[in-house]
Amino acid sequence: MSLDLFENKGLDIFGHLLPQEGTPEGDQRKNEFVAALLAILGDCRLLWMPKSTETTTSTDLSRHAATLTYDATFAGKYTRLGSGLYATFDGSADEADIPDSDIYSFGDGVADQAFSIIALVNPADASSSAILTKRSSSSVREYSFWLNTSDYPELLLWDESLNGTIAVADATALTQGSWAVLGATYDGSGAATGIALYKNALRVDDTDNSTGSYTAMENTNALVSLAAQDTTPVALFDGSIACVAQCAKHLSVDEMWAIKELMNGYYDLSL
Repeated sequence: MSLDLFENKGLDIFGHLLPQEGTPEGDQRKNEFVAALLAILGDCRLLWMPKSTETTTSTDLSRHAATLTYDATFAGKYTRLGSGLYATFDGSADEADIPDSDIYSFGDGVADQAFSIIALVNPADASSSAILTKRSSSSVREYSFWLNTSDYPELLLWDESLNGTIAVADATALTQGSWAVLGATYDGSGAATGIALYKNALRVDDTDNSTGSYTAMENTNALVSLAAQDTTPVALFDGSIACVAQCAKHLSVDEMWAIKELMNGYYDLSL
Protein backbone atom coordinates (compact mmCIF):
# COMPACT_ATOMS: atom_id res chain seq x y z
CA MET A 1 0.00 0.00 0.00
CA SER A 2 1.42 3.38 -0.98
CA LEU A 3 2.40 5.93 1.66
CA ASP A 4 1.05 8.60 -0.67
CA LEU A 5 -2.51 7.56 0.17
CA PHE A 6 -1.98 8.69 3.73
CA GLU A 7 0.30 11.67 3.22
CA ASN A 8 -2.36 14.26 4.02
CA LYS A 9 -4.28 12.23 6.59
CA GLY A 10 -1.70 11.71 9.34
CA LEU A 11 -1.98 7.91 9.03
CA ASP A 12 0.71 5.28 8.74
CA ILE A 13 0.62 2.46 6.19
CA PHE A 14 -1.53 0.38 8.55
CA GLY A 15 -4.14 3.13 8.89
CA HIS A 16 -3.12 4.06 12.42
CA LEU A 17 -3.40 7.73 13.38
CA LEU A 18 0.05 9.25 13.90
CA PRO A 19 0.66 11.64 16.82
CA GLN A 20 -0.04 15.19 15.62
CA GLU A 21 1.25 18.61 16.60
CA GLY A 22 -1.05 20.27 19.14
CA THR A 23 -1.69 17.05 21.06
CA PRO A 24 0.45 15.97 24.04
CA GLU A 25 1.71 12.93 22.12
CA GLY A 26 2.34 14.91 18.95
CA ASP A 27 4.17 17.73 20.72
CA GLN A 28 6.34 15.21 22.55
CA ARG A 29 7.15 13.46 19.27
CA LYS A 30 8.09 16.79 17.67
CA ASN A 31 10.28 17.74 20.63
CA GLU A 32 12.08 14.40 20.41
CA PHE A 33 12.63 14.83 16.67
CA VAL A 34 13.96 18.37 17.10
CA ALA A 35 16.27 17.32 19.95
CA ALA A 36 17.69 14.42 17.94
CA LEU A 37 18.21 16.62 14.88
CA LEU A 38 19.91 19.37 16.90
CA ALA A 39 22.22 16.80 18.48
CA ILE A 40 23.49 15.83 15.02
CA LEU A 41 23.71 19.39 13.69
CA GLY A 42 25.73 20.67 16.64
CA ASP A 43 26.09 24.46 16.27
CA CYS A 44 22.70 24.93 14.63
CA ARG A 45 22.13 28.43 13.26
CA LEU A 46 18.63 27.89 11.85
CA LEU A 47 15.91 25.24 12.09
CA TRP A 48 12.65 26.00 10.34
CA MET A 49 9.63 23.72 10.57
CA PRO A 50 6.16 25.10 9.80
CA LYS A 51 3.71 25.31 12.68
CA SER A 52 -0.04 25.25 12.14
CA THR A 53 -0.69 28.33 14.30
CA GLU A 54 1.81 30.56 12.49
CA THR A 55 0.53 32.96 9.85
CA THR A 56 2.75 35.95 8.97
CA THR A 57 5.88 34.99 10.93
CA SER A 58 7.62 31.80 12.03
CA THR A 59 10.07 31.22 14.88
CA ASP A 60 13.32 29.39 14.23
CA LEU A 61 13.62 26.30 16.49
CA SER A 62 17.36 26.65 17.08
CA ARG A 63 18.62 28.39 20.23
CA HIS A 64 18.80 31.64 18.24
CA ALA A 65 14.99 31.74 17.88
CA ALA A 66 15.13 34.08 14.90
CA THR A 67 11.93 35.44 13.40
CA LEU A 68 11.21 34.55 9.79
CA THR A 69 8.79 37.00 8.18
CA TYR A 70 6.59 35.68 5.39
CA ASP A 71 5.71 37.82 2.40
CA ALA A 72 2.02 37.31 3.26
CA THR A 73 -0.06 35.10 5.49
CA PHE A 74 0.63 31.38 5.31
CA ALA A 75 -2.73 30.46 6.81
CA GLY A 76 -4.18 27.56 4.84
CA LYS A 77 -0.81 26.58 3.34
CA TYR A 78 0.00 23.80 5.83
CA THR A 79 -0.62 20.08 5.25
CA ARG A 80 0.11 17.04 7.40
CA LEU A 81 2.99 14.76 6.54
CA GLY A 82 3.37 11.94 9.05
CA SER A 83 3.61 13.61 12.46
CA GLY A 84 4.82 16.86 10.90
CA LEU A 85 3.64 19.52 8.50
CA TYR A 86 4.79 20.96 5.23
CA ALA A 87 4.14 24.38 3.74
CA THR A 88 3.22 24.92 0.11
CA PHE A 89 5.13 27.66 -1.76
CA ASP A 90 3.53 28.95 -4.96
CA GLY A 91 6.68 29.88 -6.91
CA SER A 92 5.53 33.46 -7.48
CA ALA A 93 5.32 35.23 -4.11
CA ASP A 94 5.65 32.84 -1.15
CA GLU A 95 8.93 33.21 0.76
CA ALA A 96 10.34 34.18 4.17
CA ASP A 97 13.21 36.43 5.23
CA ILE A 98 15.51 36.79 8.24
CA PRO A 99 17.45 40.03 8.82
CA ASP A 100 21.22 39.93 8.42
CA SER A 101 23.25 38.58 11.32
CA ASP A 102 26.85 37.41 11.63
CA ILE A 103 25.65 33.95 12.65
CA TYR A 104 24.50 33.33 9.07
CA SER A 105 27.83 34.34 7.47
CA PHE A 106 30.60 31.78 7.07
CA GLY A 107 33.40 33.86 5.55
CA ASP A 108 35.27 37.08 6.32
CA GLY A 109 36.90 37.72 2.96
CA VAL A 110 40.08 35.95 4.08
CA ALA A 111 38.95 32.48 5.14
CA ASP A 112 35.75 30.46 5.20
CA GLN A 113 34.16 28.39 7.96
CA ALA A 114 32.46 25.05 7.56
CA PHE A 115 28.68 24.99 7.27
CA SER A 116 25.86 22.75 6.08
CA ILE A 117 22.25 23.06 4.94
CA ILE A 118 19.61 20.33 5.11
CA ALA A 119 16.14 20.49 3.53
CA LEU A 120 13.16 18.18 3.09
CA VAL A 121 11.53 19.31 -0.15
CA ASN A 122 9.00 18.24 -2.76
CA PRO A 123 9.29 20.49 -5.84
CA ALA A 124 6.37 21.08 -8.19
CA ASP A 125 8.63 22.90 -10.65
CA ALA A 126 12.28 22.36 -9.82
CA SER A 127 13.83 24.90 -12.20
CA SER A 128 15.46 27.93 -10.54
CA SER A 129 14.00 27.21 -7.11
CA ALA A 130 15.87 28.63 -4.12
CA ILE A 131 15.84 26.72 -0.85
CA LEU A 132 18.03 28.79 1.50
CA THR A 133 20.12 31.76 0.40
CA LYS A 134 22.05 34.73 1.73
CA ARG A 135 22.16 37.36 -0.97
CA SER A 136 20.35 40.65 -1.53
CA SER A 137 21.20 41.36 -5.17
CA SER A 138 23.50 40.35 -7.99
CA SER A 139 26.33 42.24 -6.25
CA VAL A 140 25.65 41.41 -2.57
CA ARG A 141 25.97 37.63 -2.36
CA GLU A 142 27.29 34.99 0.02
CA TYR A 143 25.71 31.60 -0.74
CA SER A 144 22.75 29.95 -2.39
CA PHE A 145 21.45 26.41 -1.94
CA TRP A 146 18.98 25.95 -4.74
CA LEU A 147 17.71 23.93 -7.66
CA ASN A 148 19.44 25.62 -10.58
CA THR A 149 18.14 26.39 -14.08
CA SER A 150 18.69 22.75 -15.06
CA ASP A 151 16.70 21.51 -12.03
CA TYR A 152 19.94 20.29 -10.40
CA PRO A 153 20.58 20.72 -6.65
CA GLU A 154 23.53 23.12 -6.29
CA LEU A 155 25.48 24.91 -3.57
CA LEU A 156 26.97 28.15 -4.86
CA LEU A 157 29.38 30.36 -2.84
CA TRP A 158 30.49 33.85 -3.92
CA ASP A 159 33.67 35.81 -3.30
CA GLU A 160 32.38 39.32 -4.07
CA SER A 161 35.78 41.02 -3.87
CA LEU A 162 37.12 38.77 -6.65
CA ASN A 163 33.76 38.22 -8.38
CA GLY A 164 34.46 34.49 -8.32
CA THR A 165 32.52 31.44 -7.20
CA ILE A 166 32.92 27.90 -6.09
CA ALA A 167 29.91 25.77 -6.91
CA VAL A 168 29.03 22.10 -7.04
CA ALA A 169 25.87 20.59 -8.53
CA ASP A 170 24.24 17.23 -9.03
CA ALA A 171 24.10 16.12 -12.67
CA THR A 172 20.60 14.65 -12.30
CA ALA A 173 17.46 16.77 -12.14
CA LEU A 174 15.42 16.44 -8.97
CA THR A 175 12.19 14.51 -9.52
CA GLN A 176 9.18 16.80 -9.37
CA GLY A 177 6.35 15.64 -7.13
CA SER A 178 8.58 13.48 -4.91
CA TRP A 179 9.99 14.13 -1.45
CA ALA A 180 13.75 14.25 -1.02
CA VAL A 181 16.14 15.04 1.81
CA LEU A 182 18.76 17.32 0.27
CA GLY A 183 22.02 18.11 2.00
CA ALA A 184 24.86 20.49 1.16
CA THR A 185 27.98 20.55 3.31
CA TYR A 186 31.15 22.62 2.96
CA ASP A 187 34.40 22.15 4.86
CA GLY A 188 35.52 25.79 4.67
CA SER A 189 38.59 24.99 2.57
CA GLY A 190 37.95 27.61 -0.11
CA ALA A 191 37.83 24.93 -2.81
CA ALA A 192 35.00 23.27 -4.72
CA THR A 193 36.40 19.92 -3.61
CA GLY A 194 35.34 20.90 -0.09
CA ILE A 195 31.65 20.88 -1.08
CA ALA A 196 29.59 17.70 -0.92
CA LEU A 197 25.95 17.31 -1.97
CA TYR A 198 23.60 14.57 -0.84
CA LYS A 199 20.19 13.33 -1.90
CA ASN A 200 18.57 10.96 0.58
CA ALA A 201 22.03 10.42 2.14
CA LEU A 202 23.65 9.41 -1.16
CA ARG A 203 26.44 11.66 -2.42
CA VAL A 204 25.55 13.34 -5.71
CA ASP A 205 28.04 16.19 -6.24
CA ASP A 206 28.95 15.40 -9.84
CA THR A 207 29.66 18.75 -11.47
CA ASP A 208 32.05 21.61 -10.62
CA ASN A 209 30.40 24.87 -11.74
CA SER A 210 33.02 27.21 -10.24
CA THR A 211 33.99 30.44 -12.02
CA GLY A 212 36.89 32.88 -11.70
CA SER A 213 39.09 33.20 -8.62
CA TYR A 214 37.87 32.47 -5.12
CA THR A 215 39.41 33.07 -1.69
CA ALA A 216 36.46 33.29 0.72
CA MET A 217 32.94 34.60 1.07
CA GLU A 218 32.51 38.16 2.35
CA ASN A 219 30.47 38.94 5.45
CA THR A 220 27.85 41.14 3.78
CA ASN A 221 24.61 42.71 4.98
CA ALA A 222 22.54 40.39 2.77
CA LEU A 223 19.36 39.00 4.25
CA VAL A 224 18.69 35.29 4.63
CA SER A 225 15.82 34.01 2.51
CA LEU A 226 13.81 30.81 2.66
CA ALA A 227 12.38 29.72 -0.72
CA ALA A 228 13.75 32.75 -2.61
CA GLN A 229 16.78 34.96 -3.10
CA ASP A 230 17.38 38.73 -3.26
CA THR A 231 15.58 41.66 -1.62
CA THR A 232 13.27 41.77 -4.63
CA PRO A 233 12.62 38.03 -4.60
CA VAL A 234 13.60 35.87 -7.55
CA ALA A 235 14.04 32.10 -8.00
CA LEU A 236 11.05 31.49 -5.73
CA PHE A 237 10.51 27.88 -4.73
CA ASP A 238 7.52 26.16 -6.33
CA GLY A 239 6.41 23.17 -4.28
CA SER A 240 6.43 21.97 -0.69
CA ILE A 241 9.01 22.32 2.09
CA ALA A 242 8.76 20.55 5.45
CA CYS A 243 12.07 21.35 7.13
CA VAL A 244 15.19 23.46 6.55
CA ALA A 245 18.23 23.51 8.84
CA GLN A 246 21.61 25.20 8.79
CA CYS A 247 24.61 24.52 11.02
CA ALA A 248 28.21 25.67 11.38
CA LYS A 249 29.59 22.20 10.82
CA HIS A 250 30.80 19.94 8.02
CA LEU A 251 28.46 16.94 8.11
CA SER A 252 29.73 13.44 7.39
CA VAL A 253 27.96 10.85 5.26
CA ASP A 254 27.00 9.00 8.46
CA GLU A 255 25.41 12.16 9.84
CA MET A 256 23.57 12.72 6.57
CA TRP A 257 22.23 9.18 6.78
CA ALA A 258 21.14 9.66 10.40
CA ILE A 259 19.30 12.86 9.46
CA LYS A 260 17.56 11.10 6.57
CA GLU A 261 16.41 8.32 8.91
CA LEU A 262 15.08 10.88 11.41
CA MET A 263 13.11 12.50 8.59
CA ASN A 264 11.73 9.14 7.51
CA GLY A 265 10.53 8.36 11.01
CA TYR A 266 8.96 11.72 11.83
CA TYR A 267 7.39 12.42 8.44
CA ASP A 268 6.46 8.77 7.75
CA LEU A 269 8.51 8.53 4.57
CA SER A 270 10.64 5.78 3.02
CA LEU A 271 13.50 7.69 1.41
